[in-house]
Amino acid sequence: MMSTALWTVVQAAEGQDSVETRYMTFRPSWLSRRRAALTPAQRLPSLNLLLQVAMQERDKQLSHFDALDTKAGVLLAFDGVLIAVSRGIRFAFLLPGVVLTSASAVLALAAFWPRKFPALDPWVMRQFLTYEAESTSLKLHDTIARSVNQGGRVLHVKARNLKFALILLLLATITFGAGTVGTTNSPTTGRMQHGTKQPARQPSSPTASPTPSRS
Repeated sequence: MMSTALWTVVQAAEGQDSVETRYMTFRPSWLSRRRAALTPAQRLPSLNLLLQVAMQERDKQLSHFDALDTKAGVLLAFDGVLIAVSRGIRFAFLLPGVVLTSASAVLALAAFWPRKFPALDPWVMRQFLTYEAESTSLKLHDTIARSVNQGGRVLHVKARNLKFALILLLLATITFGAGTVGTTNSPTTGRMQHGTKQPARQPSSPTASPTPSRS
């Protein structure tokens, strides 16, 4: 009798343990419950900050892009003026000066030439209307980051062309300046214009005035 009661208690205890075991099996873990309770802002707390930094960098690139275009236009104007005022310089200085100025103008034009700058398409962003705000912000950050990288490569090419154009313009200015000084202080009596030598005017010999005869 006692053994039967003891066996019943043991079976009841085993049944309770099995119920608890089954309950614990289907019960979500503490970590999963913690993740489910977290808000999107808490899961990615730095997302908004990184998105703002990426947008600020994007705005800086656009300003830098406009500044490089302005500098390229100014260099083109200086190249044109420098070639226009190079008349009257000796041919030995005129030819290299024109070559340097032309090369500077070509590089400035290459920097000024319109390029495809990466930009966001608002119409394409409509596909994220049904997404959560956190997912949309993350995709937007990745898109802006890729556009910043592409824009950085475009700006690097423009800045490099502009740098070489400025160096060539400086060399051309030095060449034209040396040619102007050499032409002004030339010991020859002729002038060199466009590679042709013009003979200097010969001074007119004084004519003897007739002396009155004495009678």
